[in-house]
Amino acid sequence: MKRLLILTLVGLTACGSAQAAETTAAPTTEAPATTEAPETEITLADFEVSLVTLDSECFDSAGGLVTVEADLAINGGTYPGKATLVYEIHGGEHVETHSLELEDDRYSTDQNTVSTASCSAHLTAIPVNLIER
Repeated sequence: MKRLLILTLVGLTACGSAQAAETTAAPTTEAPATTEAPETEITLADFEVSLVTLDSECFDSAGGLVTVEADLAINGGTYPGKATLVYEIHGGEHVETHSLELEDDRYSTDQNTVSTASCSAHLTAIPVNLIER
């Protein structure tokens, strides 16, 4: 709290010294400046999962096996806490469901081997559920 001290000369005494009267102004307060942006809630729509191909085997007309690992991107930063992100892999012979474990700015995932009907199949991942822990 800051105080403003104002000295007012009241007059001179016989000895030639000045007398002072003390006046105190009302205390002033300043609001603290905030530079933090308000937290925005991260929803399922903010997650993007792409698949990195680690290995592939082609069996000509019998299709192929593709080993992939999920790569996660979160629009808006990091996830503030613990959660499981469930995603589906499309483009294989069957839709497969897998998950990522999230904790703050880290995530863990496993490698997944997917059977494809052809060697030219394109695999994609779609987030389908976010389970907060």
